[in-house]
Amino acid sequence: MNPEFRPMAGFQTVSIGFNGPEDLLVLDDGALVTGNDAGQILRIERDLGAVSVIAEVGGRALGLDLLPDGRLLICNAMEQGLQALDMTSGTVETLVQTIDGEPLKFCNNPAVAKDGTIYFSSSTTRHDIEGSTKDLIEGQKTGRLFRRLPDGRVDLVLDDILFANGVALSADEDFVVVNSTGEYAMHRAWLTGEKAGQRDMFATDLPSFPDNLSVGSDGLLWCALVTPVTPLLKMVERLPLGARSILARLPETKGTQPAQAAFCLAFQWDGQVVHAFEDRSGAFSFTTCAREHRGRVYLGSLHGDKIAVFDL
Repeated sequence: MNPEFRPMAGFQTVSIGFNGPEDLLVLDDGALVTGNDAGQILRIERDLGAVSVIAEVGGRALGLDLLPDGRLLICNAMEQGLQALDMTSGTVETLVQTIDGEPLKFCNNPAVAKDGTIYFSSSTTRHDIEGSTKDLIEGQKTGRLFRRLPDGRVDLVLDDILFANGVALSADEDFVVVNSTGEYAMHRAWLTGEKAGQRDMFATDLPSFPDNLSVGSDGLLWCALVTPVTPLLKMVERLPLGARSILARLPETKGTQPAQAAFCLAFQWDGQVVHAFEDRSGAFSFTTCAREHRGRVYLGSLHGDKIAVFDL
């Protein structure tokens, strides 16, 4: 895949005063909700206004969605698992913390069906967020996609994924897509129809590491891209497992440093790319979220205290 990237029109960044707004959710009143690296949930008033802490959930809040009852659904990557937050009272309920007796080490991104079924990714069985790059460097496919049914039962939807990440349901909820960050690809699990129970690829050979997924108000599937694939990253992938395992144990090993740029894609539900945007000014990098709402696209990042926004 080699899409033609266009500049992000009206691109701007805003410091929110808190580090690590990894995912962003737009509420009905136009406010944004995000998490930070201190285990807090933040509300950013409409038009990127005042920022306030609305809850303490602990750990590291990553992917967000809304439940049918209005509570905020949180993927918490420090073994707190899948959480539900009442944004008025601040009450936090743990929905899933263990699966088959094993801790949910790295819950990453969720998507909620109309009936309240929750699809969520487990990036790795081996590490929490602090050691997550080891799976990527070593090429260990321990990522999985799970489903929590309204009655509380949890079952496996997909496994054998190299760092399972963003999750999104199709408009008709006939399939679910999950990003495989380490494969530069998007897996698909069919949920209904003649293909129910089958898996295939929604997209492959992406130009970058895919992170969170979201469905915009425009009906498109938006995908955040962390950093372009470089020759150095490709070289690391070709190393024997033993060499990659040693590399993964080195302090601060990332395989390479991310480009100081912002990237995202938007797909139709047939897998065709309809938008490819970039900003290479260096003002924003390590894009983990791209959330479109009424013609504006909001970008989040695992690192730094900024969010970015641009116009379609």
